[in-house]
Amino acid sequence: MWASPQPAVTAGESAAACARGVRDPGLRKRVTGARREFLANSARLQTAAASDKLHEAAAGDYLLPGLSPDELLWLYKAQLSRKNSPGRRAVYNQIMVGAPFGLCVYCRHSAATTLDHFVPKALVPGLSIDPWNLVPACSDCNHGLLDSFSQQPTEQMLHPYFMPQIGRWLTASVDHTLPAVVQFAATPDASLAPEIQARIRNQFDKLDLGRRYSILCGSELSGLSRLLPARFSRTDPAEISAYLSEASHAAFETDRNDRRAVMYEALAADDWYCTGGYAPAAAP
Repeated sequence: MWASPQPAVTAGESAAACARGVRDPGLRKRVTGARREFLANSARLQTAAASDKLHEAAAGDYLLPGLSPDELLWLYKAQLSRKNSPGRRAVYNQIMVGAPFGLCVYCRHSAATTLDHFVPKALVPGLSIDPWNLVPACSDCNHGLLDSFSQQPTEQMLHPYFMPQIGRWLTASVDHTLPAVVQFAATPDASLAPEIQARIRNQFDKLDLGRRYSILCGSELSGLSRLLPARFSRTDPAEISAYLSEASHAAFETDRNDRRAVMYEALAADDWYCTGGYAPAAAP
């Protein structure tokens, strides 16, 4: 649920790169000859995404004259995503380089190792090799989404290339268990349009970010349970809270929705945690 730089390569360039690897002269000619239609479809996709109408996408809106759905799907598999193919070098790798910090634009945690079709290629084959429909993602997010695509406006995912200003939306709370557990939630700003708020919450749930982030925090909480008693021998809650707050502020400098920053913020504000909940052995 983060913005990503828009692709520097066009759908026409993607088609041309894929065509260079096609051995069948007839198919190669048809792909090359459809470059104008590839560009027109891409423009239609961009307009729909910018106006929050992408949930209305249908295969019939993105047809390519002379190219069947199976041929379009084959172009992606054999000529764009296949290693060492012309499309891989000219298009696929260029889009991957755009992933901020090399991370998945959906979860902002795992490395971006693959491209996800924002509009599933099985649903709209005409967008199979369109760079504007290809998003740098981790394998977990890509496989988790599969071909899911809602046609409901409030369930439409936020497109990373057309991300609105959504501000801070990630929050956390501390479960008073031994050991402590941090729970995450999508809590969009109330000033956002209701539809945008619903889309943020639905995307958070669809990507299973709450569970994934909570699990990721486990090792960090374990480290804190050893670090804090050693660093603050007097077990001063105010000092511990200040230390956690400082860690939170540092992480927030680069990302308002940084998972670790939100975790430290919640821990710093939790009296139970700062008075001993961080160290189960010393807890009441």
